[in-house]
Amino acid sequence: MKLGTTSKLALVKALIAVAVAIAAIAFLFWYTGHRRLTIPEKVVIFDQSVAPIIAQNTSANAAALETLKLGIHDLFDQYRGRVPAFTEDIMGLGNKSQIVWNSFRDMTSPGPDRAKRHVAEKFALHVASVEAMQRDLEGLAHAFKRDIEANRNLMLSDIEAAVSNHPEFGVDGLRLPDGFAKELQCNIDALSKQVGKDAIVIIGLDFVVSAAADRAVPFVVKAALTRVCTRVVATMATSAATAAGTTAAGGAAGGAVGTSGGPVGIAAGVAIGLAVCIVVDLAMSERHQSTLNGECCGLLTKIEAGLTEQPQGLVASAAAGLAELERVQSPIIKRQLDILP
Repeated sequence: MKLGTTSKLALVKALIAVAVAIAAIAFLFWYTGHRRLTIPEKVVIFDQSVAPIIAQNTSANAAALETLKLGIHDLFDQYRGRVPAFTEDIMGLGNKSQIVWNSFRDMTSPGPDRAKRHVAEKFALHVASVEAMQRDLEGLAHAFKRDIEANRNLMLSDIEAAVSNHPEFGVDGLRLPDGFAKELQCNIDALSKQVGKDAIVIIGLDFVVSAAADRAVPFVVKAALTRVCTRVVATMATSAATAAGTTAAGGAAGGAVGTSGGPVGIAAGVAIGLAVCIVVDLAMSERHQSTLNGECCGLLTKIEAGLTEQPQGLVASAAAGLAELERVQSPIIKRQLDILP
């Protein structure tokens, strides 16, 4: 009888031990699935799984910036290829007479610069109008913005996928694109209120990431062209003076300084200054046509260099925006993942 009781007690103890073991295992599984990582643990996962994705995004954005730069170069190559047709037309007998006649009218009666307008129309016909150049550059800027958006969407999607492999991260239902976009816009708004903050950085970041950037593209392009051409036009007048002689210098300078409406207008201004003075001087030779070709192509090259290389250019605006984006996006992502407060 005692043996039977002892056996029952042993059986009960064994069952209790099994139940405790099962409960412990169940708790361990539950705890593993529901435990929230500490901040240091999250940082380790971020460095291993998320930081490389951000680095890939930085490289992709740099490639997009280079594509923008090459696109501008190809565009201005097209413009330069059209210059000989313009100068040949301007140097034709009919246009010589027209320029001389318009120059005479400009000197004898007040009114618009008829000679300059005539040559400007020819420049727009053969090379590019102000509107066409603006439109071409806007197209390149829009393409750049689309590349940056695609890179950003891919980055955020890859980060969400990486984090989903760690449910203990504690970011169930994460909507990283929405949170990222909202906080990034807050950064833009805060930057715009900082006294002394470089306007190029603010404009560039707004251009690169803002939801309203499509509407900002024309402004960004026009602002960059204005900044670049303001610097270029004075040097071109001096260059034209050296190339064409003393008489042509005055016309070139006057054409450049008196021209408004963008880089094509300035290009036409230099061309007009040379063409008018050369016609008046009755020195329409092949040497002067070559000079006119060189001056027009040189101006286009200077504008291209300003847009792609100078601190106030279009590429510089985009680069400044990307640099600021790279500075703020990692902390934003960390806050969205509850790594930073």
